[in-house]
Amino acid sequence: MKHTEEKFYPYQDDEITLKELILKIQEFWQVLWNKKWVIIGLSLLFAVLFILWNSRKETLYTSAVTFMVGESDSKSKVMATPFQQVEFEGIKNHKITVIARASKIVHQVLLTEDNNRTVADKLIEVYGLKEKWSNYDWSLIDFNISDRAQLNQETKTVFDKLHEFLVGNKLRAGSAGLMSITFDDKTEIFKLSIKTVDKTLSPYLRDVFYKTISEFYVDRTVGRAERSYHQLVVREDSLLSVVNKAESELAYSSDRTRGVVSSLVKVNQSRISRKLENVTSQYMEVRANRQKIEYVLQTQTPDFQILDQTFVPIVAKTSLAKSGIMGAFLGAFLCVLFIIVRHIILTALAE
Repeated sequence: MKHTEEKFYPYQDDEITLKELILKIQEFWQVLWNKKWVIIGLSLLFAVLFILWNSRKETLYTSAVTFMVGESDSKSKVMATPFQQVEFEGIKNHKITVIARASKIVHQVLLTEDNNRTVADKLIEVYGLKEKWSNYDWSLIDFNISDRAQLNQETKTVFDKLHEFLVGNKLRAGSAGLMSITFDDKTEIFKLSIKTVDKTLSPYLRDVFYKTISEFYVDRTVGRAERSYHQLVVREDSLLSVVNKAESELAYSSDRTRGVVSSLVKVNQSRISRKLENVTSQYMEVRANRQKIEYVLQTQTPDFQILDQTFVPIVAKTSLAKSGIMGAFLGAFLCVLFIIVRHIILTALAE
């Protein structure tokens, strides 16, 4: 019978049996049990620190609105006047999230007045920005001007800081603003949220932002067409008056000269007829253009539909009990980890 030697692998000495694993767990448990008061004490310390930190943390109030924007993606071209062509091109939905942070929108929001106080004034008062931004000369700063171009340089500088304070700065890490807006590609639903430390400011800012965004979006989409439409309505009414007047003149001339044979009368009636024909042609053309633009406005105007909104701001603050539990858990975890690692290192050095 041939004898075969059993092969020996170097890593066999490093293998740990189930018995050794149980003994190791018992060893670690005994070490932790001996340090139980240290673990309990550190857990209580972390719990107290977390409760104190949460109690001093500002309460945030969140007001949100979810909405959809219905519009046609097609392009339509109509003749607004014989010399002007109006184009309609829908702006893609995802661009609204970019528009919401644009300076044109944010500046209009900041200058929105309520009871002779702008949004900028309210933000400065609620967040105590005069004390935080004490390096500015606040005696020169005045936001009660509707046109930003008329603001002085000091006011413009603070204005730009308020812009970043309100919507954040994507180029700067950790610079989140009070306003956030997201778009879900699957549901095509927008969510606009405002988070402030004042429960009345949050819903007010939300409404101002939503109104400003929707009005700006509609104006940029069909605003030119709306202005052309109103001009055509005025022009149509004016031409209709001229047509009615020319028809009356022609009828009056025909009645007055009935039975009269005169070249002068024929020339006068012919002149009135040509005038009536010319004005009627212009009237029909303007009317046709007005009807075309009216149809396009009915089909191309974006339709903002609010799906849901928070009527009472949501309080975003962790309860003191939850903060205490989280602190105690973190303190116990760190303490246990430190004790076990320390025991492993000391045991290795002793060997």
